[in-house]
Amino acid sequence: MIALTVPTLNSNDTDARLQVWTKESGEPVSKGEVVGVLETTKASFDLLAESDGILEHCVKEGEICLFGSVVGNVFATEEEFEGRNRRSGEVSEPKAQRKPKAADRDITITRAARELIQRYQIDDGLLSSLEKPIIRSNDIEMLVAGLDMKLSVDSMEEVEGRAKISGLSRRQEGIASLVTRSHREIPSAFHVKEVCVDSALNELREMGRKSQIMLGLPELIVWSVGQLHSNFGSCFGTVESADDQLRYQMTESANVGVTIDLGKGLFIPVVRDASNLDVVSIARKLGSFRTKAMRDNFEEGDFSSGGISISLNMSPDTLLVRPLIQWPQVSMLSVSAVLQKVKFEETGNIIPIRTIHLALAYDHRVVNGFVADAFLTAIKRQIESPNTSQWCKTNKS
Repeated sequence: MIALTVPTLNSNDTDARLQVWTKESGEPVSKGEVVGVLETTKASFDLLAESDGILEHCVKEGEICLFGSVVGNVFATEEEFEGRNRRSGEVSEPKAQRKPKAADRDITITRAARELIQRYQIDDGLLSSLEKPIIRSNDIEMLVAGLDMKLSVDSMEEVEGRAKISGLSRRQEGIASLVTRSHREIPSAFHVKEVCVDSALNELREMGRKSQIMLGLPELIVWSVGQLHSNFGSCFGTVESADDQLRYQMTESANVGVTIDLGKGLFIPVVRDASNLDVVSIARKLGSFRTKAMRDNFEEGDFSSGGISISLNMSPDTLLVRPLIQWPQVSMLSVSAVLQKVKFEETGNIIPIRTIHLALAYDHRVVNGFVADAFLTAIKRQIESPNTSQWCKTNKS
């Protein structure tokens, strides 16, 4: 017999709720198979079988379990499982009478997912279309962002009296729903600046060589945005309904979402507390996100708590992309490809330069034009006049 214990899931909590058993007591399980879902105050985690055998539940669904406590056992054989029940005075159900597996039962929704469902007003039809017995917050984030949509045509309702668009794929219908809501609820404005990146690219190349890591403009821009959190708080936050009123809430930390698309769908994972990370640390974080995107194994917490997002549109010859603000956030940056240009000096000389277009889409109810211009100017200044000694520092250092 091998005991199933609650691992130490993070350093902030001391316990977790056993949200659901995905395998019934008495069912055979395989090593590494998900047998339950644990939920902390921050996220949910899979409980895995540590060996092949027969599962026994020791706690009920919904119970709070301390880290390190035993929540179940895996017996080597069914005879060992039956013998344990006889010794304990319990009578196991005959196989034919045992409860159906979790996949055959009603949908189970984790607490974090339930909060997102209420926030985004997701209806039962959309939840059923996910075709998942367990719905986590990551599923809802992807649903809202149009990342992993499995919507049926019949579940799409008319929006503001307008007929839905027929002939679209289910995935595109989900994206259409998100676009419609963003345009309907966010009165956005748009501001663009041209930024010379020659000096920054040269310094990034040299720092990357010394650090033995690839460094580019995405890492520098995430760092720069993080450093501006304290001075441009209105650009970091969300606008949501509370007591039938709209309420703006600034994020406490510089949590910066970054678009990643490696051919398996668009993801916007969040670099948390970017103001307290240096450029190299951000590069490692983005590198881990790219690996997860390739393997399609993002964790639930990778997408939550974003206060601002950056849309990377750096494929060759991309001049400008106006990003869709990720509701309920209030702003989103857009970065173009690096463009080759020429500059005329006062002496009459013509020199080649490299530039990008750095743009900000913003909720005009929260961010005014003066602030948007100042925000972009601050990022432009940090890129055009690079101070590499600052790149190695954070707001804590």
